[in-house]
Amino acid sequence: MKLSRVERWILSSQYRILEILEPDEAESYSLRREALDEGYELEYEGACRHIYDEQNGLTEAGCTEVIGILDMYSDLRTSFDRLSPPDRVGIGEDDVKFDGFDGKGEGSQLRYARYLKRRQKWSDLLGTGIDDLNSHMQTLEIYRRMLSVWRGLDSDRDALTRDEILRVVAARIHPSN
Repeated sequence: MKLSRVERWILSSQYRILEILEPDEAESYSLRREALDEGYELEYEGACRHIYDEQNGLTEAGCTEVIGILDMYSDLRTSFDRLSPPDRVGIGEDDVKFDGFDGKGEGSQLRYARYLKRRQKWSDLLGTGIDDLNSHMQTLEIYRRMLSVWRGLDSDRDALTRDEILRVVAARIHPSN
């Protein structure tokens, strides 16, 4: 990792402040600051290890996609709750429950969903408990198929009919099956 002299100076100043604010961690911060001050490039990564690089972050489009998925599930849940019990036939609670994202293959989406949960967005959907939103299986392609159907609906999305909910939920199944 390369850092300019100005970047090193800014980070070094931040570590100097942290040394004062967090005396229990002062020695660790001091060592990181020294590495930055002295220009020990091999040590820079340690000073920035909690900052994700671009390939592990989530682009604006990726964030928008996660928000779309959460909006879709919120609308599915709201619409399902508005249906009378006889109209729910063929739709289970699990069909309209957000399953999360895979921690291994969809880590950026999972971290963003957790971030949104901490911001108390979609709390009805993401819950308030210790659930970590890790689906432990790939879900993104499933959600993309569902989003395509959901976005194509003509009706008010938070007042979906039984048939519209069933069409969106049916998209969970891969077309080749």
